[in-house]
Amino acid sequence: MKARNDGKNKPLSPITNTRNCLEVQEFYRWAKLYLGPEYKKASDKWIDTLRISRARRNLIGLEDRKYYSLEEVLLLCDFEPVTLIDKRDRAALALMYITGMRITAFMTLPISCVDIAGMTVFQLPQEGMRTKNNKSAETTLLPIETLVVIVKDWDQLVRKELRPSDLWYPNLSTDGLRWSSNLGLSQSESRRKSFRRGLKKLCELVNIEYRSSHKLRRGHGVYAVKHAKNYEEFQAYCQNMGHEDPGTTFKYYSKLSQNNVRNIILGTKQ
Repeated sequence: MKARNDGKNKPLSPITNTRNCLEVQEFYRWAKLYLGPEYKKASDKWIDTLRISRARRNLIGLEDRKYYSLEEVLLLCDFEPVTLIDKRDRAALALMYITGMRITAFMTLPISCVDIAGMTVFQLPQEGMRTKNNKSAETTLLPIETLVVIVKDWDQLVRKELRPSDLWYPNLSTDGLRWSSNLGLSQSESRRKSFRRGLKKLCELVNIEYRSSHKLRRGHGVYAVKHAKNYEEFQAYCQNMGHEDPGTTFKYYSKLSQNNVRNIILGTKQ
């Protein structure tokens, strides 16, 4: 699969192709159940062939195991913000980690959908949020006190200065000192770039390798898998990430980074 919509002149990664194939497989299975008889001709055996080659799968390697660990997120957030943009970017990083939200949903999160007192974020398409498959979700924040305090401080500020319908990650002036006059923008590439710039800046400050925003969700998932003491807790973490099948969480988030593997084997787990 080489089709892209971001203008880049290179093939899609094996990870992306694998996920795309899984989506296609799920569509055909759904279509066999709910659409016309023409889809019933698609056998389960044929559907299973809709996957990338073994050679391409082998290219996935260690890169897919990278994520932001809790220790890294705490380090990234460990500074005294000066400007509004500093406060916003630090709070965004903290909330993305303790909720495991996808960037598209986070970029469209209104203030009214955040309930810090209840330790909950409501991901509601009817409130203008763009969630995966247009699905509603009630997400509980991980009870990591340092990050919750950062999120709470920013939440109190935006509630004081902005309207409930405004975005929790609002647009700011170019100098990062004032609220923008255009606070109602929903999803746009410029806002994604703004988040990436902020995350890259924080990574450079503490000399941590920059990774994409999705690696915050992956870090959230790894944290969940590592801290679940029994199956009931594991299932709760899975549902909190929006996974109906616990196998999805285990499959995509149970892989440790190479450093974790080394520390566990050598008995130096932190």
